[in-house]
Amino acid sequence: MTKQFLRPSLRSLALAAAGALLWAALLSSCSLLLLNDNSGFSGRFDRTQRLLVLVDGGRAEVLAGALEQYRTDLTADGIAVTIESWTGGTAVDLRARLAEAHRTRNMDGALLVGGLPAAWYIRVGANGVEQFPCDLYLMDPDSSWADYNRDGMFESHSPLSLKYHVSRVSGSDSGLLRYFDKNHRFRSGTMAAPSDALVFKDDSWFDYRPGSSFGLSLIYPTVSRKESVSVTRRTDYASGLSGPGYEFVYQWIHSYPTALCVQEGSLYNTFTSRDIAAVNPQGLFYNLYNCSAARFTEQNLGMSYLTDTDWGLAVFGSTKVGGCYHPLVFNQVLSERGTWGDAFEIWYDYYGRTSDEWFLGMVILGDPALSVSTRGPIYRFVDYDLPADPDATEIRRLEGIDLDFTLGSPPGTFDDYRREHPEFFPGSP
Repeated sequence: MTKQFLRPSLRSLALAAAGALLWAALLSSCSLLLLNDNSGFSGRFDRTQRLLVLVDGGRAEVLAGALEQYRTDLTADGIAVTIESWTGGTAVDLRARLAEAHRTRNMDGALLVGGLPAAWYIRVGANGVEQFPCDLYLMDPDSSWADYNRDGMFESHSPLSLKYHVSRVSGSDSGLLRYFDKNHRFRSGTMAAPSDALVFKDDSWFDYRPGSSFGLSLIYPTVSRKESVSVTRRTDYASGLSGPGYEFVYQWIHSYPTALCVQEGSLYNTFTSRDIAAVNPQGLFYNLYNCSAARFTEQNLGMSYLTDTDWGLAVFGSTKVGGCYHPLVFNQVLSERGTWGDAFEIWYDYYGRTSDEWFLGMVILGDPALSVSTRGPIYRFVDYDLPADPDATEIRRLEGIDLDFTLGSPPGTFDDYRREHPEFFPGSP
């Protein structure tokens, strides 16, 4: 499509000025999204105002100072924080506690710190039987979930409409303290944070929407794109994030929970959780189009970016085969100063709910009350860089690429999880 540039009239300039004044008035806790006509979405959202922090009771004492600083930082950002200890129970108990906080205190977001229980789902998809942790179970207390054979995993659910968002951060005591320290430095402006964004598309996707920023141009004046096979090698990935880095990284790379599999010709070179700790990538916010990279019930790439580096703050990814190939609404909410949790909640209700096959394992990790450092235009009525929703043919192709990838170690099973965490399954053999 060719852009047309028209000489503005005095009337159009007056209307534009009036629009700017109106827009400034709307920049409060409630924002209005003005999206492209082809986005299929238009509406308001309320920015997170009340956050519940549930911390593993065994970690509460060592994290007390860090969490109090976190409360202070969020209060300065207009977000009320309640910090409570989790002293044990099942995923059903956790869901009930979150629902009660929402009902009685209007909690609209939660951060789970340390080892808290997870619900699991099992389904038969195009690649066979999948078992995976499913945090969406926690986010709609009005939905119904069924475990027909009473094996501890859900097999079906009613339609979902998220009432609040839930995120997690877990790891060693030192890793969690490291996470909250850099979170404070980012919020207080003392982190020498990298700017701009990176779209890194490995060989399998180099020709999908080439040149698109996938909506990141709404946030960042500069979006670097690496989508040619000559610039998407393992060394390119590692060196590109070694410095000066990027505030936002949207990466399309084959993976399993503990390793990226970067394609180089007919071979794949891995970039593992250990490599993340060694390289210390300078990325703050990650959208991981990397299958199972956010599988928080075992060692995973997503949590490694958060607790094993000096930079990572928030992750959007999947606990199963899948990932977000259409993040336009997610990025548009961020561009309006919505929080990471706001963006997830609105994206899921608009787009994620359209496919359990692909999106039922989507989660967020890290502080859900963070906002990116918006430096792009406040809004654009039309931005030709923004992609339209993918059509059925594109979706089948995208999903087929990941379903055909079979390298790597298989993820842990529900039986593994239950064996490793008997405290979440009282009364089970």
